[in-house]
Amino acid sequence: MLKTRFLRYGLGLSLTILFLLHSSQHFPLPIIQTLENMAYDFRLKLTLPKSVDKKVIIIDIDEKSLNEIGQWPWDRNILAQIVDNLFDYYQVKVLGFDIFFAEKDENPSDKILHKMASSSLGNNPEFQAIYANSLSSMHRDQRLAQSLENRNVVLGMVLYENKTLNKGQLPKSIPQFTPEIINSFSFKHAASYTANLPILQSSARTAGYIDNPLLDDDGVFRKVPLLQAYNNKIYPSLALAIARASMENNQIKLGFEIINEQTSQRSLEWLYIGEIAIPVDENAGALVPYIGSQKSFQYISAVDVLKKTAPKNAMTNMITIFGTSAAGLLDLRTTPLGKAYPGVEVHANIVQGILDKTIKHRPEYIIGFEILLLIILGLSLTFLLPVLSPVWSSLCMVSAMAISLGIDSYAWNSLQIVLPIASPILLILLLYGMNMSYGFFVESRGKRHLTHLFGQYVPPELVVEMSR
Repeated sequence: MLKTRFLRYGLGLSLTILFLLHSSQHFPLPIIQTLENMAYDFRLKLTLPKSVDKKVIIIDIDEKSLNEIGQWPWDRNILAQIVDNLFDYYQVKVLGFDIFFAEKDENPSDKILHKMASSSLGNNPEFQAIYANSLSSMHRDQRLAQSLENRNVVLGMVLYENKTLNKGQLPKSIPQFTPEIINSFSFKHAASYTANLPILQSSARTAGYIDNPLLDDDGVFRKVPLLQAYNNKIYPSLALAIARASMENNQIKLGFEIINEQTSQRSLEWLYIGEIAIPVDENAGALVPYIGSQKSFQYISAVDVLKKTAPKNAMTNMITIFGTSAAGLLDLRTTPLGKAYPGVEVHANIVQGILDKTIKHRPEYIIGFEILLLIILGLSLTFLLPVLSPVWSSLCMVSAMAISLGIDSYAWNSLQIVLPIASPILLILLLYGMNMSYGFFVESRGKRHLTHLFGQYVPPELVVEMSR
């Protein structure tokens, strides 16, 4: 009996050590990380807010707009008119573009007219009149730039980890981040960029990147970096830039813990915009605070803004993001809430979460908490389950799971902290299953041994009674 208990103790301790190696990141187990992601997604769906004071409206390049205006990209004159309408007629607070303008807006007919104007036909008075009337519509980029000037507009851009070709003009970086500060943190560093035409970027207030280098291995948008580095300068994400543009006090500060005083290495924990504290990880990544499935925000067709048929009061003093939900424009993302989630709405959720202070935290110290919890659960169950009856073992297992789930629920709902739940629950189930299975097979072997010893000499009924 003692020998079998020591064997079960050894198996339980080995299993506990394996989980500890995973939690301390010395021996990561992909299956546990997959289960952790599934548990996070489940909790997110289970605790979606019932009501939200939505601060963001999406100006949508939808199928209706494509049918009426034409295929994308649209003439910059049209975009300029949409911008004018949003600020002059609808009086929006901020306009963010979930797109970028890296190429000049040139029409083949413009080149033909220019060529004709430089030929002998350019001396024809009738042609000169036509050409003069066409010039205003030819300078489309200038027209859009004029509509962006002195307005609260944030353009999009992309930062690349691997590409080497730069295109367009970057916005001004966040000035207080010196190279020394940047190198003391673990920011994601980009190798190149695609930004906007200089004439457009110079006219806009700023820009923010729309890429996500912190995409999970399963391709799901759970976390997005709010800051990235390029050429020893720091740039904001589109959502962060939009949120800052909507605030009067938008000074950025960092909250961190010093890891190594000699190397000045620091671990980022908080990002402050004025009085708002945003929980982030060491890469400045923030968990996306989804408020619901796709189309949780109000979508207004871009063509309705162009024609001024959208309700005016709905957008007054609101934050607006110009993007697309049309499947053909390939801006759909996989999120915990769906596989065809408009990318523009991911940005909207982050802006909403920043302003509402609803972004959850996954701090560094939860690694220590997870290790401590696994040690307590592992040692307790390893030494308790082998000496308990099946009924008491089951009660012990249920109690351990209830306590673990209760702590996790309190941290999630009351403290806005995401604790690891897959590893402790899986450890409890495996320890319980191992002990129950071991007891069952040992008992079955004992019955077979009794039958073998006495079956030939004792009546079967008595053997059954002895076995029972």
